[in-house]
Amino acid sequence: MFRRVLLAMTLFQIGCAPVLTGPLDQARPEQASMTLDHGWALLQALLQDESSLSLILGIKNVDESVEVIVREISDTSARALRTLGPLMNSGVSTGTDDGLPLIERNARHLIANATAASLLFAGSSFQTKLLVSQHKACEYAAALATSLAVAEGEPSHSDALHGVADSFSKIAAKIMAILIHSQSASSKHAS
Repeated sequence: MFRRVLLAMTLFQIGCAPVLTGPLDQARPEQASMTLDHGWALLQALLQDESSLSLILGIKNVDESVEVIVREISDTSARALRTLGPLMNSGVSTGTDDGLPLIERNARHLIANATAASLLFAGSSFQTKLLVSQHKACEYAAALATSLAVAEGEPSHSDALHGVADSFSKIAAKIMAILIHSQSASSKHAS
């Protein structure tokens, strides 16, 4: 058993080596700038989406702990937009061009629409589906902010991005704790 766990951990670490190890190559400033612009645009779009997450509370009822985490995600996203906004506007062009090919952008919109429909019609599994989707979103926000922080050549931008990444990592951990608690409570009731 120990060998399997060790093998799995080794494979996980090998397969997940980070691609970025430092600021982007300034020998090719146009390419570096375009890559950063696309990263900033992706983060901005995600934060805008997540900042309106609490609107779902107007149409769906959730437990208090889930409501707290939903509001925390919305508030953290809005705060991150305010914090990063001046950085985005100081030499970073953002907007609708996230750098993704049209097919990828369309696929993402289709997935987002399917996820929204799945949540709206989830019934008793709504909370779990919401928490799982938000866990993924928070992990993505943390990874995106971390990647930008590593690639960014400006130390103040990197620091701000690391702060955003840390905030979303902490929320993802809270969500996982709620999911684990919920699962253990369900297991006890089933026994």
